Amino acid sequence: MQEVFKAGKIQREDVFIATKLWNNNHRPERVKPAFEASLKKLQLDYVDLYLIHTPFAFQPGDEPDPRGANGHVIYDKGVTLLDSWRALEGLVDEGRCKAVGLSDVSLAQAKEIFEAGRIKPAVVHIESHPYLPQWDLLDDCGKNGIVLQAFAALGHSSEPRLLEDPVITAIAQRVNKTPAQVLLAWAIQRGTALLTTSRTPSRIKENFEVSTLPEEGYRPDCCKNIL
Repeated sequence: MQEVFKAGKIQREDVFIATKLWNNNHRPERVKPAFEASLKKLQLDYVDLYLIHTPFAFQPGDEPDPRGANGHVIYDKGVTLLDSWRALEGLVDEGRCKAVGLSDVSLAQAKEIFEAGRIKPAVVHIESHPYLPQWDLLDDCGKNGIVLQAFAALGHSSEPRLLEDPVITAIAQRVNKTPAQVLLAWAIQRGTALLTTSRTPSRIKENFEVSTLPEEGYRPDCCKNIL
């Protein structure tokens, strides 16, 4: 990124950069050091979005995946999601973090932070696709001006595979698009900001060639058999 910025090809303000607070740094006194460590790794003065990675905390310390003798994760019961959120609000106050948000939360957890927080979540980042549409959370985010960022927009490689779903493939055939393009269009038209990745140039190009689906192709009452 620094090479591109220094070359003048792209300005820093033209790039939206997000990173996350990991689970072993939820204690308020650990939030700012963790944030500063991320800035140092990214070689940035600020980030556009800082997310709490999960609503639950791990044992604080340098071990990113703390486990007990039984092999189970050691959780930190001494800190709440709201405690961590208050610390994120302080980062926004300092101007080194433009916006803050939540990741992998339930509707109840998102509501709690929205109602109690001094600074409201700008983004809720969750898995969402036709097999996991999260309609209630999407509706609540829309009412409160929160962006719902949908990851795994194409589903997973495990069975059943969303890209091979007969409803999705039938729609793709009807509109002369690939199943992936249908899923991406569905995600866009329902009002989510979607995330998907590929290392294959042809698929990256395909992901940009998304066109609007006919209304009956994405309305929830038309897809009940896969929702």
